[in-house]
Amino acid sequence: MGNFFLTIKDLFKSGMKMFDREKIIILDGRVSMDTEPKKFIDKFSDVFSTKDSYNSLVIDLTKAVFIYPSALIFILSLKEALAEDEIEITMKIEEGGELHWYLHHCGAAAYFSIPIFEKKEGVELKSEHSTVFPLKKESAINDTNKTAIEIVSIIKKAQDMTDLVEARTIDSIDEILRNISQHSSYSEYLILGQTYPQTKRIRYVFYDNGMGIKKHLTREPYDSTHNYFKNAVSRERYEEIKRSPANEAIKEASIDGVTASKNLNINSGAGLNFLLKELIPVTDGAITIVSGDGYVQWEKDQIKHDFSLPFQVPGTLISLVINCEDNTQLIYNTEVTVI
Repeated sequence: MGNFFLTIKDLFKSGMKMFDREKIIILDGRVSMDTEPKKFIDKFSDVFSTKDSYNSLVIDLTKAVFIYPSALIFILSLKEALAEDEIEITMKIEEGGELHWYLHHCGAAAYFSIPIFEKKEGVELKSEHSTVFPLKKESAINDTNKTAIEIVSIIKKAQDMTDLVEARTIDSIDEILRNISQHSSYSEYLILGQTYPQTKRIRYVFYDNGMGIKKHLTREPYDSTHNYFKNAVSRERYEEIKRSPANEAIKEASIDGVTASKNLNINSGAGLNFLLKELIPVTDGAITIVSGDGYVQWEKDQIKHDFSLPFQVPGTLISLVINCEDNTQLIYNTEVTVI
């Protein structure tokens, strides 16, 4: 009898999705996940709790003038999560304008059913001189340092960087890519970056669809890395991390040496702590990490935002803000799928 009612429920849910039911989220102005993250996240707060009532999620950007890379990649992570429920995320935009060009140029148009860009007559596009630099698939995963150097060499073609900023940026990107390859058990990752000539900053976002920071730290059975983590924190703290939202795990993973492997040739243990201690002070930048249901943002080596999301996103998103000096825009975008 129980199975009968489950079957009826499933049929009812399937029947609802036979009809074209849209859920619309309106984003306006300069869409950012970093400046007012709570306000941005709250717009998506009921996405998963009401997912049985719609089969299409529309992100309405007709009132938006721009969308920053971290917000764009965050929406891509939601698209990844909702795909399992056969819910498609599309974008509604004003065609022929600056935002349409940006989404087309950075490669996002293919993900969100955005029409081919056709420039409106008389419209001058500031980002028209941007360039897309796709990474080679084989170099992106096999040699993280080579990939980091390649990314920074592309930046340097458009912007001047001091030797110290260059070195710290290379090391930071290398560290992020190594974390993805060693810890996440991902099948796909994305990199998206852009420079902003007015503020003279670079924004880079790294996203993988792997297990996420919390699940990696607390999974069982343990390998040597997880044994080390277990010994580096108290039993009470370890159990607290397992029970708590993922922002607690993110903060714990940023402590120097906590996630180190016993084999220091494989993992130095610097991890996220290097980004906080070496990258931010040099570049006066910021780091944002979203993983599972956790959100943590650091500025000037201090936590600025720390909260839990009302839903789970797959994998981990790391956003870097780096100060540079130049007058040229740069867009950097790559997708790598591991089969």
